[in-house]
Amino acid sequence: MQTKNAGHGAEGFKKCTKCGERKPIDGYNRDKSRSSGRSERCRTCRAEQVKAWRLADPERARQAALRSYNKHIDKRREEGRARYAIDGAESKREWNRANPEKCKKTNKKWRLKNVKKVRANGKVNYEKNKERRIKMANEWNRANPKKRSAIMVFQNAKRRSRIKANGGRGFTKKHWDKLLSKCGGMCAYCRRSKANSVDHFIPIALGGSHDFANIIPSCAVCNSTKRENEPVQWIVGRYGEEALQYVRSIMIEQ
Repeated sequence: MQTKNAGHGAEGFKKCTKCGERKPIDGYNRDKSRSSGRSERCRTCRAEQVKAWRLADPERARQAALRSYNKHIDKRREEGRARYAIDGAESKREWNRANPEKCKKTNKKWRLKNVKKVRANGKVNYEKNKERRIKMANEWNRANPKKRSAIMVFQNAKRRSRIKANGGRGFTKKHWDKLLSKCGGMCAYCRRSKANSVDHFIPIALGGSHDFANIIPSCAVCNSTKRENEPVQWIVGRYGEEALQYVRSIMIEQ
């Protein structure tokens, strides 16, 4: 009775029908359609055959590769997850450490394509680690006063350019005193702390103008918390509908 491995020889070698060389069984691809369980051509000759076929008919080769990928997509994903769970994370960290410039370029490209996702993830991460982030920022500021000063110069210049681009009539001390009298000198948002900060109701970063009709007396905490958030959503989410109506009531009309 002929076994499945017949023709391999006692030494476990097989003769390639293309190049004529005798090579170890492992040098041949598995092929269930063959009685021997291996292809007739060695891996090298088979690779050359496939390469020539792909060059001769690239569109057909692409369609065949796509069909094969879709057919085994679930299996490939499972195998990929399993490999990543074993050593993928560590391998990725090692690659990042060995290729810092490539890693930086790849991450930058991804962030530019996913700006909204990056901002959303940043807000979630900040809220989750708020106290630690604030502590780290304060420590860095104290340890790097010159760098902090340079950053603030840049940020202030950037803000001034935005204000100029957005336009507006500005506001005077008379406008400010009028706003303070309307809110009793208290923050228009929380109504608990003194108003010691000028806030733009529609943030400059969102296109708000530097105009007296867009100015709100605020405490430093509310001003820094509101930042570039959409004002209506931020006020309602933090203090409720009544607070939004109150803020609108003290704003100077156009």
